[in-house]
Amino acid sequence: MASPKFLLFACLTSFCVAGSTFVYQQELSNRKQVQIDTLTNKKLLNYSAIQVPGTMVGSSLKAEDITLNREDYLQFFKETLDYYNKDFPERIIDRETSTRISGLNILLSGNIIRMAAVEATMFEFTGEKDYQNYANQVLEAVVSGINNTPNELWEFIEYKTPEGNEKARIAYQNVPKEATWFGRPWWHLGAFYLPLPLATTCKSLNQSNGWKSRLLKDKTEDALARIVDYHVFGDSRYKGMRGATHNIAMTLARGIYMTCLLLPDHPHVEQWRQWALETFQQNINRSSQEDASNYELDWFYSVLTVASFLSKGKEVYYLPHHRSYFEHFKEMVAPSGVCVGYGDSGDYGNAALLPVLEKGASVFHDGTYKHAALRHFMAINNLPLDNKYYYLQTTRWFEAYRWMDESVRPEAPQPGVRITHKGMSVLRTGTGPNQVYLSLTSLEGGGHGHFDANAIAHYSIGKSGLLQDGNYQWEQAFFHNRLLWREGVPSGKLLDYLRPKKNPAYPSKDSKKIVFASEGSPKGVEDRWHPAEEKHMSIKFWADLSEFKVVRSVLGPQERTILLDRDGRCFVFDYLKSDTSTTAASLYYTPEIVEKGSWWVLGTGSPESSLYNLLITSLEPRELNSESQVRRHTSEQVVYSSKTGHFKRGTWFVTGLIPKEKSENCMNLSETSRLKHIIDGETTARELTVNFKSSPIKIICRGSDKTGLLHYSPIDLNRTSFISTIKTDADLIYFGPFAKGIKVGMVNGTLLEVNGKKVISLPSNGNEWVIIPEE
Repeated sequence: MASPKFLLFACLTSFCVAGSTFVYQQELSNRKQVQIDTLTNKKLLNYSAIQVPGTMVGSSLKAEDITLNREDYLQFFKETLDYYNKDFPERIIDRETSTRISGLNILLSGNIIRMAAVEATMFEFTGEKDYQNYANQVLEAVVSGINNTPNELWEFIEYKTPEGNEKARIAYQNVPKEATWFGRPWWHLGAFYLPLPLATTCKSLNQSNGWKSRLLKDKTEDALARIVDYHVFGDSRYKGMRGATHNIAMTLARGIYMTCLLLPDHPHVEQWRQWALETFQQNINRSSQEDASNYELDWFYSVLTVASFLSKGKEVYYLPHHRSYFEHFKEMVAPSGVCVGYGDSGDYGNAALLPVLEKGASVFHDGTYKHAALRHFMAINNLPLDNKYYYLQTTRWFEAYRWMDESVRPEAPQPGVRITHKGMSVLRTGTGPNQVYLSLTSLEGGGHGHFDANAIAHYSIGKSGLLQDGNYQWEQAFFHNRLLWREGVPSGKLLDYLRPKKNPAYPSKDSKKIVFASEGSPKGVEDRWHPAEEKHMSIKFWADLSEFKVVRSVLGPQERTILLDRDGRCFVFDYLKSDTSTTAASLYYTPEIVEKGSWWVLGTGSPESSLYNLLITSLEPRELNSESQVRRHTSEQVVYSSKTGHFKRGTWFVTGLIPKEKSENCMNLSETSRLKHIIDGETTARELTVNFKSSPIKIICRGSDKTGLLHYSPIDLNRTSFISTIKTDADLIYFGPFAKGIKVGMVNGTLLEVNGKKVISLPSNGNEWVIIPEE
């Protein structure tokens, strides 16, 4: 008989099988939960015994041959922190002084408090006296700053504007000398994240008996209480966060509840506890509306942490939303170890990802979480020491160390299609590091102006050929691998016409990093859904077959169908149903263009990579342009095709994304392919025929405005010229070579006739393979 835990797991998990159609529906006010899980076999070898500097998982090492243990984390912590402690404390101080305003060096106090937590935690873990001394030195300066800075300076001062700069100069003239550290005044002591690292420092020093003196302990606890009172009772800029359902509220709740545990006899402890518990209860087993992987990971990590403070049983992790978030974040880890980000995200995601993966591996005893954690850890461990600092300084990785279950062994995820409850679909061609990984996101971008919906990320041979979703700053909405459109005809530069314009309410000097047009319509594009009527997003699972995998997403009037075949070749069919004159552009970003033709671009996923390029080919329309863009001070290339006009049956874009070893000759896919426009009654479709050396393929993709059967004569394909007519009601047909005949795959259909003969007949919509022998 199955255990209760297994039955609960089964109730919370859906499995996706070939032949079914699976739909994820997302409304802005109502998200439907879906969860997909896989179980695989285990293999392992101790990672600690295989030190290969500079080697990523995905080149000479196989993830299934190595594992991850606490010693690996501790070694990472020590190497990174020792690097920053070489010239303690000057290096830490200099790093946290970043206003770049002449005569006004403001210390970012939040990061300094985090460094106190890092030093104290490392003393707790190792017992090494240097860490104890550093923690107490930083803490003395922190406490002095907190206790001597007047309340009026606790609020945020926007010093980056001329007005804020002048206010800051005047305000800091009155800061007592005791409130400065090496002549640098404190800034923004009311920040929402401050209670947490200060409470973490106290907790670690308590557990390790690491306090320099009772006086410092008392002063630190007084400073911590003052900060918590400020957020619970004071007029802080975060007033009203109580009960909110986002990462800022949960970060505050985490710090406030930890303070309750540290100061149980404080007269305000019950009010603090009520604030934290009310906020936690509003967030438990719910979906967050965060607009970025960074923020969403922080939020979920905080939920897990507060649950551990409250000694919740393991059943809390099996709650539907919690279980589905675990799966969602696991799927975001690409074979290279990079986290596929969205919103305000970077290449490596967020420091909260690793503890979430370790908690998932521990709770569910599932090696696929450990596999994702191992990949992610190794990707970050290969970064320069300067870049590793972030993952240590935020202190979240310490929970990965604490939550780890060393008995769980890595298990590679199996190839297939998975759709998470957040509407992200993931397609994988294999289990190894050289697999092709493609993700399709559905997130609307929340209030930060990111148009993520229908954007894709693509990884192969351990690198990204396209820029992954995310990795852009706040309100840089133009950076996506996706289709953008708006009504009308551009009056100026085409890409400027599609960019959001600056709102007239903003001052002439753009201080919010908004990407805006210098030409085009004076109304611009609203800083939200693009265009505004895009309210509905759905992702449909169509097929997960041995030869290919297919998903379709719908965003307002746009349909995006993605086919990934067993050889890692990807074809993207974009169909835009428009009743008015429309301008649309299909955007794909690549860090560097290696070669370029009129219809194709060969882009490299990483300039230092010697392995892999990605061929981007516009099959419809047969023209491709490129333009340099700057994102995060890095020059990149947007590769795009475009259409402008009124298209009675809609606008189609068809793009090929073909991974290529750098040693291969570049094959211009557009020159070896043919595209046929099919209109049969009210049905519109595209037939794509590609000659891949001795393995030609044909794909027929239909728009959702189909009615009845599609009846037409296909393009001749090598070795399939005996097919003269096709009749079908399927959404997609795939033809491929097979010995003395062809293989045919039908997706979402009931009937397929070839040359007047019925070769597939199903009672209801489904998927099926047949072999048609050559006559």
